[in-house]
Amino acid sequence: MKEARRESRQISGPLNLRMPSRASTGGYGAIGTLDEEEGGVASAKNSIGVMTHMLLSKKINLLLVFLPCGYLSYHQQWGDQYVFWFNFLAMVPLASILGDFTEELALHTNQVVGGLINATFGNAVEVVVAVEAMQAGQIRVVQASM
Repeated sequence: MKEARRESRQISGPLNLRMPSRASTGGYGAIGTLDEEEGGVASAKNSIGVMTHMLLSKKINLLLVFLPCGYLSYHQQWGDQYVFWFNFLAMVPLASILGDFTEELALHTNQVVGGLINATFGNAVEVVVAVEAMQAGQIRVVQASM
């Protein structure tokens, strides 16, 4: 407990909140970091570094190369199988990144709000599938996914 206190940062403001540091939580670091520069503005250079680290730190993110392939396969009309598989392979790292972002966001809230954020964004893929299936008239697909 003492180590967590040593690794926390003081946030200036009317409430004088203490936030756990990224080292103590094991997270990547927030997009809007707590490191302040001139005028109290967070460093954009540091934010880009955090984003780069998030994208390059996991091997599964190498599948992001299929994002442009999926786009091209649809617009160049390569066939339904290519469109499906390229987009399917591109969704795997995107789901992982979404999970990382929600966990990082939940670190900066209390347990109740953090749990609500994880539950909401954890089901984002299912919501998209349900909406698209409903628009296509595939009620059985929506029922099965629920």
